[in-house]
Amino acid sequence: MSNSSTIADHCSVFGLSDSKDNDWNEECDHTHTDKCEDCCLLDNTLAEIELILKDNDEMTEDIRLRHLTLFNQQRNLLYEWKKTSTKCCSSRSCS
Repeated sequence: MSNSSTIADHCSVFGLSDSKDNDWNEECDHTHTDKCEDCCLLDNTLAEIELILKDNDEMTEDIRLRHLTLFNQQRNLLYEWKKTSTKCCSSRSCS
């Protein structure tokens, strides 16, 4: 985690910026051209799980929708946790 990481998920400026809120929007002075193997693995795993849930013909539509809803909620919580981790790392480096 750093202010100038070329990996978007590891860049505190990018991670703490909010494009919807001008008070919390900051542009990086560098590009995010690199990828983190672990972050990509997480994204790919979540995409595969979603695909399995969507394409599973052994579930009723009602059950599939329930599982997809729960999956999406958990995925959102996971990404919110990643943002919180970015904030924690950033605040520790400032002290």
